[in-house]
Amino acid sequence: MKIWLTLLLCLLLACCGNTTVPETPKEPPQEEIAVPQPQPDPEPAPQPEPIPEPEPQPVWIESDWQQGEPITPQPGDTAQTWQPEKAADYPADLWCTDLGLLEKWMAVEGLTWADLDARECDQLILAVALDADGVSTITVCYEQDASGNWIPVEHLGRMAGYTGSKGIQHDRQRNTRRSPAGLWGLGSAFGVAEMPEDLKVAWRDVTPQSDWVCDAESIYFNTWQERDDTSLTKSWNWSDVEHLEDYDVTYRYAVVIHYNTPPYVIPDRGCAIFLHCSDHPTSGCIGLLEEDMLQTLLWLDHSKNPHILITGYQLPED
Repeated sequence: MKIWLTLLLCLLLACCGNTTVPETPKEPPQEEIAVPQPQPDPEPAPQPEPIPEPEPQPVWIESDWQQGEPITPQPGDTAQTWQPEKAADYPADLWCTDLGLLEKWMAVEGLTWADLDARECDQLILAVALDADGVSTITVCYEQDASGNWIPVEHLGRMAGYTGSKGIQHDRQRNTRRSPAGLWGLGSAFGVAEMPEDLKVAWRDVTPQSDWVCDAESIYFNTWQERDDTSLTKSWNWSDVEHLEDYDVTYRYAVVIHYNTPPYVIPDRGCAIFLHCSDHPTSGCIGLLEEDMLQTLLWLDHSKNPHILITGYQLPED
């Protein structure tokens, strides 16, 4: 009996020793869920800068000759409105302010601000023949500001210059060595020197073939022509001509004054009137010292329709 009890006890102990408690199943690891963060708006892709449209190039027109009958009178001719006695109502030229000088000589020539507006003129050169000799000039440049007021161009100031050796003349005639009084448009520039940078008017280089025709019998009177231009209807052997290359000092820098140019050409009134370099009286042009001429040329802007008012004290006829 004891043996059976002992065996039973051993069996029970063996069973208890092999009994295992089942482990609690582990939960699988949870993956971390990323919470989306607010993102800044993406920067716009850089846009290429717009390419500015090039400024239209000024057009050279000084080779166009007279077509048909000339139109008269020429715009800017002040012979009919000129009242020289009005100069006495104003201070002497050297005592006038720059703006006062312009007001004085516009009044003498019978011009008003409305006349400048009618010409759509926003740049103006004033050349005044002085009473001391009727030949030396005060030259001042003006421009209209955004408000429409005329103001002197400070960086140019007052410049000394010259008219023709016989002064100025209303109703100017050819071969008088006088400069044409009046309000005239300014045209293209040309020169024996190299073209200046940043020029805002049409320019043409003088070549060995360049002539300014002053032959009164030629259809090309008072125009620039090239001797080797095969399109010309007549020979280049004109009876009267300025071969531009010969004026290597005078025409280093020059601007055409639209006096007696097409469509207003009357040969008796003259030819080849320019604003150019000079340190002495001219044959009828308006002269400035070379550095002043260059700075004035750089200031001119064809889009502002520049003009020149040639005025002052007129010497008596010979």
